Amino acid sequence: MQIKRFFPPFLALFCSFSGLASAQSIPTVLDSTEVSNPVATSNLSNFGRASFSISLKETNFNKGIISTPEQLFQGRVAGVYVLPSNGEPGAAMKVDIRGVGSVLSGANPLYVVDGMPTLNDGTLGINLGINSISEAKNPLIFLNPDDIETITILKDASTSLYGIRGANGVILINTKKGKQKERIQFSSSTGISQTAKRYDLLSAESFLEGFRKSGGDPQLLNNGGDTDWQNEIFEKGISQKYNLSIGGASNTGSYRLSMGYIDQEGVVKNSSLENFTARLNTSKSFFKERILIGAMLSSSSVKSTYSSNEGILGRAFVTANPTNSIRNP
Repeated sequence: MQIKRFFPPFLALFCSFSGLASAQSIPTVLDSTEVSNPVATSNLSNFGRASFSISLKETNFNKGIISTPEQLFQGRVAGVYVLPSNGEPGAAMKVDIRGVGSVLSGANPLYVVDGMPTLNDGTLGINLGINSISEAKNPLIFLNPDDIETITILKDASTSLYGIRGANGVILINTKKGKQKERIQFSSSTGISQTAKRYDLLSAESFLEGFRKSGGDPQLLNNGGDTDWQNEIFEKGISQKYNLSIGGASNTGSYRLSMGYIDQEGVVKNSSLENFTARLNTSKSFFKERILIGAMLSSSSVKSTYSSNEGILGRAFVTANPTNSIRNP
């Protein structure tokens, strides 16, 4: 089964004035959707940061083929459990910060990207029918991990700023901005993934011999084949990742434009993730830095391929008859 998703361009505008007590970040969607609740971001700077938060910089992130932002801090923060919902490329990650704080929304935290809270609807699965595993998608799939500069995990009282949405904890993500000197950066990486360990299953000959020793007639089960079902289901997945960015800054403004592409194959045959992302961060100050105006624009195109019977395959190959042929003679 193949799913294609296109995340339309999303634009967030912000404006701040020196001398005022607070600043607002007002989201604007390009398709004229009305946004009724602007998000105040000025109170995030000092609220409980010393006692109740954990901040990670780019130098602290995990390295390698990283397809989702949660993988950057997986295993890096004590008391924060990060596990994939399944083995599918691009699957949602189960992040447990404070345990289950809501009956309806589970234990997933609230993600705030550059001051903009995201919807966790992307973690909902798709019902694939009886005996199959629902497919869980990542709500941050639109965000390129290489665009992230810092990740801050808020716990306890520091999440009260977000009300009930922060009951399970809050994860603040800040993306990279342009630096003082104009720079063009390009990076690429390639990786191979495979199953860590396979089951030691019987061959066709051992299977028939065991059935004979138990008092049965081997010919009743012998279909003439000799199939290693694990070899037919699993494969070595090759992943490729490319990132290109250009950015710069002056005394009055900054900009950064980035594009990323990842092509990740899963360990189950016919499962893969192809994701293209683009992001622009820009800001400009006026009147001797008394007024700061900026914009953040992002878009993503995702193509996910997976087996709709993955849940069945994970159990069936253990008990499958190795004398069955996977192909017709």
